[in-house]
Amino acid sequence: MPASLEHNPPDRWDEDAQYIAGYQEDEDFSDIDSDSSDITTRSMSLTKQLSTGYFREVYGRAYPADRNIPAFVPLDNGEAARLEIQHHYMKLMIGSNYFGPVLEILQPHPTRRKRVLDVFTADGTWAQEMATEFPHVDFVSLDMIPLVPHAPRPNISFEVYDVYNGLAEPDASFDIVHARRTITQSTPNDPGSTLFPGPHVIQAKRSLPVMTHGMYLLRKSLEAQSVRVDMWRELPELLTPGSSLWHLQPHEREMKFDDVQTYSPTVETACARPVKGFKDVTSRIHIYPTTGWHQSPRLRALGEIVQQTGEWSWRNFGLLFRQGNLMDEKQANELIEAGQKERTSREIWQVMRYHTIYAMKI
Repeated sequence: MPASLEHNPPDRWDEDAQYIAGYQEDEDFSDIDSDSSDITTRSMSLTKQLSTGYFREVYGRAYPADRNIPAFVPLDNGEAARLEIQHHYMKLMIGSNYFGPVLEILQPHPTRRKRVLDVFTADGTWAQEMATEFPHVDFVSLDMIPLVPHAPRPNISFEVYDVYNGLAEPDASFDIVHARRTITQSTPNDPGSTLFPGPHVIQAKRSLPVMTHGMYLLRKSLEAQSVRVDMWRELPELLTPGSSLWHLQPHEREMKFDDVQTYSPTVETACARPVKGFKDVTSRIHIYPTTGWHQSPRLRALGEIVQQTGEWSWRNFGLLFRQGNLMDEKQANELIEAGQKERTSREIWQVMRYHTIYAMKI
């Protein structure tokens, strides 16, 4: 990769082989504080401008009306603000809005405009920033519900529809497909769709007993909704041509990922079908603090931002526990309050792993 296209070198984590991709040392973290305290009008004006038909009320909070969308956290003003702040710390962690060969792929083409599909839109900050950085590229940002109104931009199309019925785009029409914070049930109707799950929290049973129990209940609640919580482990193999994911017949598309196994094509099928799947599958793990315990000023500031959004998420999980009939309101509140003390403790050096993956379509 040419030097001009490289990101800044990563900062090593003491003697740990894993790292967190960093910004330059003179990066002003006060900008992030400003962003978090001045969430735009776009993110704070939600239900008044959007159709209430997309949402249902549960314990006074807004959740997707479509039961095919797993109930994870409430999708209202508070979540929109949290997602916007989360976008900023993920950008600081990775070092950019993108990773892998994105910059090379999105270089201007002499005869056509490049296209990017963003799944899912969420707060829309990623799509807005990318469209600004690449004005010669057209972006289609897709979601199943309209979380916030978006500022219009000539090279972004924000769309809302049911992706379980397939993508309303022709094959081979995008140069890049970007997915982040994606949770879905089993497999969508389109077998070519792939899932890029969010961060995986590392917990220590002895050090964080309440949080560990809470995360166990969280997994149980999501699994009850047919969410594949370990998709981040399985995704690299599922993307390869050898996965039977690419060889499902239309009537087989409702099969569960438990049934997906390595596929060994015969000579006849290999000749009759074009090869589907991805090559050059590249995974990366980013480790970052989830509280302000780190001695590095930059990483300490990052940890404090993560802690803020983590506290919001943890409190929202109480609603998820109650929805899944895992406990009553009193028990859920007690668990949340006890876990909050563990969550904010700096006596334990808490970190989180964030998994990124990219691959080239064959």
